[in-house]
Amino acid sequence: MKQILIYILLLILVFFAGCSKVELINDEDNKTKEYSIVYNSDGYNLETFNISDIKIKCISGDEITYVNVTNDMLNQDYDFSKEGKYRIAIEYDTFCEIITIELKSSVAKTEDNNQTNDYKEVSALYTAFSGAALADRVSIDQIGTTLYVGNTFGLEKDIKYISSDPSVIRINDNNVLICLKKGKSTISVDNTDVKVKLTVEEMELNSNNYYSTFGYLPEMNSNDIKTILHNLIDEHVSGDYKLLKTILPKSDADPNDPTKMILLYTGRSQGGPITSTNGVDDWNREHVWPLSKLGGDTSSNAGHDAHHIRPADVSVNAARGNLEFGVANTVVNDNYAPGSSYCKISSTYFEPRDEVKGDIARMLFYMAVRYEGDVAGEEDLELVYDALSTTTFEFGNLGLLLEWNRLDPVDDFEMNRNNVIYTYQKNRNPFIDYPTLADLIWIGAAK
Repeated sequence: MKQILIYILLLILVFFAGCSKVELINDEDNKTKEYSIVYNSDGYNLETFNISDIKIKCISGDEITYVNVTNDMLNQDYDFSKEGKYRIAIEYDTFCEIITIELKSSVAKTEDNNQTNDYKEVSALYTAFSGAALADRVSIDQIGTTLYVGNTFGLEKDIKYISSDPSVIRINDNNVLICLKKGKSTISVDNTDVKVKLTVEEMELNSNNYYSTFGYLPEMNSNDIKTILHNLIDEHVSGDYKLLKTILPKSDADPNDPTKMILLYTGRSQGGPITSTNGVDDWNREHVWPLSKLGGDTSSNAGHDAHHIRPADVSVNAARGNLEFGVANTVVNDNYAPGSSYCKISSTYFEPRDEVKGDIARMLFYMAVRYEGDVAGEEDLELVYDALSTTTFEFGNLGLLLEWNRLDPVDDFEMNRNNVIYTYQKNRNPFIDYPTLADLIWIGAAK
């Protein structure tokens, strides 16, 4: 009897040892092999599910391969014809793992119980699995482009996904990410090769769906996130420098008196049109990213981009000049204009009033992302940690700007400004809508 019990215990130990993730030593090539199951934990479409949608990932040294799961690898026969969760054991070689998958019907019901279309939200792409990368980035430049982008797991076959025009695709072993721009694409999965097919179509964006398909993944690096935002906000509708005389009185209107504007550095409510006399108490157009750091040309897109140009007191604007933003000790002489004493100055820095420090940081973040030099005639602007950089197209004190972004949150005035400029330029400042994006892009650079 004792021998029988020992035999049973040995069988149990062998079974559980076989059904766990193990590292196998191949005596032939002396390489370590690791196995894992690649599947869509969010569920599969009931009508199109095939067991081969689940993959076994095999890592042997530097080599990664994928094996389709077959019925022969299952410990029993399963009937996958009904909605629900299935707990299945998959065996391959000496590797065994038990997983739970969920099958969901793609047939949606309306209130009158009629069927609707089977379109999926594009957010499903952000957690989809993919196989070995064909490329780190694949550009799609023209309307009508159709592209197959590799062996992609986790996306349901023959289901269409709706998103904005994908201008960049990033593929790795764990994720498929569509980096978005303007327009629309139909994204489907080929039924035979399990490949993602993207067809670009035209669609007009509006303020309600501007970020409808924007997303980032924790695994993405700062350049990937910056690329997504750049592709979203570039190629805006560019007016000219004169148009700012129309935009600024609306974007910076005093909430208590819309016939006047709130001036950036002093917070003073100012009425009247811009003048050419530049009197002490007049207002003019202040380039928060200094014009001298843009090449000095107001006819360039950056030179008249309303997202970084604010109305300011002529005298305080002149006092600031093209100084970097930073901590200063000397109060700006109040003889300039009422409210100028809220600002401070030194030989190297200009410190604005506390209420707009975050506003200024977010405008500079926008400029550094919007202008990447990827279009002929446009500048490649960079924010750097060196606060006193003398290089054209660079602007400094990045660490302090990140701090100002956190300390001075977005308010209704700044959000309204973003909305007004969108009606003219058809692009937004994403750092006003999502201030934490700045840390995702630059926190590692501010050292």
